[in-house]
Amino acid sequence: MKTKIKVLFLILIITITSSLYSCIVLDGNSSININVLNEEKVFVVGERVNLNTYIDGPFVTFVSSNEDIMTIQSNVGYCNKTGNVVIRAYNRINGNLIDELFIRVVPDEITSIEVDASEFMSEGESQVLVTSITPQSSTKKIKYYSFDEKIATVSNSGEVSAIKSGVVTIKAYSEDDESIYDEVTIFVKKSNLEIETVSEQIINGDKEVIEIDDSKEVLKGVIDLAKQSIIGINTYVKSARTGNLTLSSSASGVIYKRTYIDLSGYEVDKVDGDFTSYRYYVVTNKHIVKDKKSVTVVFNSTEYDATVLASDTKVDISVISFDCNYYIPTISFGNSDEVQTGEFVLSIGKTYKGINETTATFGVISYNARYVGTDTDGDEVNDWDALYIQHDSSISSYSTGGALINLKGEVVGINSIMLTDSKIDNMAFAIPSNLVMSLASQLELGKVPKRPLLGVTVITVKDIINQELQSTYKIPSEYNYGIYVNEVSYGGVAQIAGVKTGDVILEFNGIKLFYSYELRAALGEIIIGSGEMVNLKVWRNGEIIELEAVF
Repeated sequence: MKTKIKVLFLILIITITSSLYSCIVLDGNSSININVLNEEKVFVVGERVNLNTYIDGPFVTFVSSNEDIMTIQSNVGYCNKTGNVVIRAYNRINGNLIDELFIRVVPDEITSIEVDASEFMSEGESQVLVTSITPQSSTKKIKYYSFDEKIATVSNSGEVSAIKSGVVTIKAYSEDDESIYDEVTIFVKKSNLEIETVSEQIINGDKEVIEIDDSKEVLKGVIDLAKQSIIGINTYVKSARTGNLTLSSSASGVIYKRTYIDLSGYEVDKVDGDFTSYRYYVVTNKHIVKDKKSVTVVFNSTEYDATVLASDTKVDISVISFDCNYYIPTISFGNSDEVQTGEFVLSIGKTYKGINETTATFGVISYNARYVGTDTDGDEVNDWDALYIQHDSSISSYSTGGALINLKGEVVGINSIMLTDSKIDNMAFAIPSNLVMSLASQLELGKVPKRPLLGVTVITVKDIINQELQSTYKIPSEYNYGIYVNEVSYGGVAQIAGVKTGDVILEFNGIKLFYSYELRAALGEIIIGSGEMVNLKVWRNGEIIELEAVF
């Protein structure tokens, strides 16, 4: 009887012991639960991994699936070379497999960096940047660089010391590969100036409580931050008399993207080692670069040949690119849908021939969504209603293509048009940033966006009522909105959907149509050939019918 009890007790101990070996300790500090299959842990070549278990006694044996990648001695794994390996934990008493640990051994090099910091500092203050790397166990060092040491310096350990008021960008990068980096922008304020409060007051229009010196300090910081990414653009045409290239215009552009040219001559988003140059993507106005023989950009008083990648057919936007050995910061784009009428903004651009001087003007948003009729095909008839942000921050021909920025230093528009007349005072128009970036992502690939057509000619109900044309066009008396269909194109989307001449389209995809540009704007968000189905609410001979248009 006692023998049976001993045997059962031993079996119970073995069973309990086996169930406990689901936790592995790495480097003697942290434990890893290996019950979850396919959970991958990353270590670097040359690293030692402690595989000891928490429980006392030599109850576990670890076995490597590939000794070339990781060998195990006394429950310590040695990472020999790159590759994937499975470490299996066996119960030493009964030989049963407890679980598996999946390990990836990578080169001892940093693949990504993230840096974080407090956005605001006062003169004389210090802070240590919070820097994390991947893989975390890499032994490679991080270096730091301040783009303006007059404003703030940064030590080898990542400690930032604020010197004087202004805006500075701090860069953290791998000592082995400068293309692996991250950046943080810091606003340094005077010791007695609360930038957050003043900026918020400016945004909210609380002019009575703003000291002039305070607001100047904030605006200077925003300008200093934005101007780093504004570049001059020169265009040239061939002289009919001499055949030589002559300067045609000087304007501005905004750098929004940076890639790298590797040693093989390929363009890549990231590089693992050395690279030959940076490639920058710039958004500017179509009217600046269209039909020009040569386009250059100017940086540090040096002209670089630029390539026009594509221009939109309807919106005054083009994307160009250029290669350069200098590092230039890119600028952040804000959400133009959040721009409010009455909000303060700044226009940033370059001067004649794109030389280093930067222009900056201050103003307010006059209207956050203004549609302006535009002739896009040169026949002197407006065929497109372009969406703009109207503002009174003065721009010149040299600063067109430059940035309209908010008080956070974000681009909310690309300046395009400045109306000048004896009866007009500072009426400028910028293309909203959301529209710009949606187009730029296609233009940089050389693709020109195509807008779908509904296949109708229309006149708005409002125009019919205002011009008292009810006897000519039959419209519903109970509605003061909608568009009257004057003609339907055979084989077009509308004709296939069942739209007929004399119909009044009241709603397009749930949007009430008061103006024709609202229909064009809604069509502009649809991709041709996507198969998207759009609901049309149509008035026809006193009845409301629902139709579906497929694009």
